[in-house]
Amino acid sequence: MARSFSIFIALLLFTTAVLAGQGQAEIKQEFEAVETLAEGSSEAGNPVPTTPQDSGRQIEEIQVIGTRTFFMLRMQIVEEENKLYGMFNELNSNDDFDIECDKIAPTGTHISQRVCEPRFVIEMRASMAQDWLLGIGELNSTSDLRVETADQMAKLEEEHDRIVIEHPEYLETLRNFADLQAALKLKKENQWRDLFSN
Repeated sequence: MARSFSIFIALLLFTTAVLAGQGQAEIKQEFEAVETLAEGSSEAGNPVPTTPQDSGRQIEEIQVIGTRTFFMLRMQIVEEENKLYGMFNELNSNDDFDIECDKIAPTGTHISQRVCEPRFVIEMRASMAQDWLLGIGELNSTSDLRVETADQMAKLEEEHDRIVIEHPEYLETLRNFADLQAALKLKKENQWRDLFSN
């Protein structure tokens, strides 16, 4: 049993050695070392050591570069966006500036979309809707919401600029997020160009 095991290992090492370009002396040395280990461990009842033996050859590195699908890019964007907003929420000085993301279905459709907004915008929209339901206000459009929150939005932008300047790790995450969005946009443009170029 030990002999067949050592022959099997030797064949594997031989194949690896030939592919790695080893010389005959190194192959013979490894074969004898494996055979000695296999025979010694079977006779003594000890298991074969699991630590690799240093043969002096470099380990080859293989890089696989593939294309990212639309789904993969979108999932990476959402993941990076969550990371970015999480960092922003921890670093900003006002809880009203915290960015919250939710999936909502806009009026007239059942298809939900991911929407990320500052907390003060969400609260202002809820307040305006509540006032309309109580009959003390009008149901305002999105443009009215922008007007109502313009001052806070300017303060949010100042806070964002401060965080970008003071925290380089946030800036790096922001760059990664922008790169992923640019990659998705480029992939879409290439798909349409390829589709209509024929």
